[in-house]
Amino acid sequence: MAFTIRAFQVPKDGSRLDECEDALGWDEDKRLFAIADGATDSAFQRLWANLLVQGLISRPPNSFSSLAIKAWFGDWLKARQEQWAASIDWEGIPWHGLNKARQTGGLATFLGLHLFADKPQWQGIAFGDCNFFHLFSDGDIYDYQPSTLSSEFGIAPIALSSINPNPETMLKHMKEFGGKYHAGETMFLTTDALAVWLLKQIESNARAWRTLLDLKSPADFNTLVEELRRDKQIRNDDTSLLVIHIHEAPPAQKAE
Repeated sequence: MAFTIRAFQVPKDGSRLDECEDALGWDEDKRLFAIADGATDSAFQRLWANLLVQGLISRPPNSFSSLAIKAWFGDWLKARQEQWAASIDWEGIPWHGLNKARQTGGLATFLGLHLFADKPQWQGIAFGDCNFFHLFSDGDIYDYQPSTLSSEFGIAPIALSSINPNPETMLKHMKEFGGKYHAGETMFLTTDALAVWLLKQIESNARAWRTLLDLKSPADFNTLVEELRRDKQIRNDDTSLLVIHIHEAPPAQKAE
C-alpha cells in the first residue's frame, strides 16, 4: 500500500495560523499519524500539543498491542513532560502566566493512528475528543471512533497533562480502537470542531463530508471552514484535518 497525505488547518477567527493550538504529524514510512488539540485555558498548550504529536512519531510503542501500549505510555509521557518543562523560559514568564503554567500546565486532547505494514489492519489510541473517520472507496463513512455521537462533545474533554505526575490516572481514560483497511479508502483525523460537524452530518443522513475529499489546497479548506462558521454549522475554534488516502503502491520503475 501507498498513501497520499494532506494536512489542513484553520485557526480560530482573530488568530494567525502560527497561533493555532492544534498539531498534526505523520511518518509515512512508519505508517504513523497523529493529531492533538491544545486546550485554550491551559499554559503553553500549542507547545504541548506539538510535543505529543512529534513524540508519537519519534518514539512509538514497540508494538500496538494493548499491553505494549500500556507498558510504553508512562515513560513516554514523562519524557514529553520533561521536554515541555525544558522548553519554557520560566524566568521570563509574567506572574499570572507562571501560576497557570505551574498549577494547570499544558493540556491537550490527542489521537494516534498506526497502519500495520504486514497486514491490512490499523490501531488507534485517543485521549479526549479528537476523532477518526474511515470512508469506503465510494466516499461513504462506515466507521468513526472513539466518539460516535455529536452529543458526546463537551466543554471539558479528557486531556493529557504536561504536569500530572501520575500517568496511570490519565491511562485510565485512554480509548483503543482498530479495524481493517483496503486500497481506495480514506481516513480523516480531526480535532473536535470538525468532528462534531461530521457526526451531525452522519446523524442527519447528509453527505456534505464529501467536500473534504475534494479539497485541493489550504485555501479550499479555509473557504469551507469560513462558510461553516458563517452559517453557524461549526463553532469558532482551531480546526484541523489530516486526510490519509490509501492506494496500491505504484509499480516499480524498470531500469533502462
